[in-house]
Amino acid sequence: MVMGWLILSRETQPEEVTSPPILTQATNTAPAPISVPVARLDTPPEPEPKISEIEDAPAMNDLTPTPFSTSIVAQKWMEEEGYTMEELLLAQQKARESGLSEDLVNDAGVVRRHLPTHYMGPVQIDEVILPATTKAGASIPFTVRGRTPGEGFEFLRFNTTVQGSVIRINGLGFTRDPTEGVMTETTELQGEIPPLPPGEYKVFIAELGPNGTFPFTVEE
Repeated sequence: MVMGWLILSRETQPEEVTSPPILTQATNTAPAPISVPVARLDTPPEPEPKISEIEDAPAMNDLTPTPFSTSIVAQKWMEEEGYTMEELLLAQQKARESGLSEDLVNDAGVVRRHLPTHYMGPVQIDEVILPATTKAGASIPFTVRGRTPGEGFEFLRFNTTVQGSVIRINGLGFTRDPTEGVMTETTELQGEIPPLPPGEYKVFIAELGPNGTFPFTVEE
């Protein structure tokens, strides 16, 4: 927070004189105000947190696992949509505080309504870098250079599809701000293609058109 310094002003007060006053011509002009310097504090006091901020941020130690938080649905949301265990438990706590029964607190639909929205979106791939040759039975590492929608974007995973000799790759992540839709942030991400049998392959990125083919060979 940027804190400004207050400049105080006051009108000059007439000083007590001991010698006879000097007669001057009267005017309608009032004495000009002067600025009085205020001592600057080296360390401005930190603003106290708002009560609402304290209430909305309970300690993680106060959140204990629940039947829903250990369910398959919860695991799927964490893996595929980037939700954290803390977010799930906080959503359940909000539902509980609204007066719902514990059965409803552990209902997936109720939890979903109390979760913050994750706006899912892709990584715009500009280039794929991978070794020209690799051994059969080993994962094939690759690097993607591309762009994401804003600094708030959080990368989740690559989805890799193998169809014959063609491999398609797309990256997926999310943002909490729906306005972050323009691909402005450059990024470099690492991933792996599952082990493949010997043969000639190519990674194909449809969005890059004729420049979207990246061949490689899997040797025995």
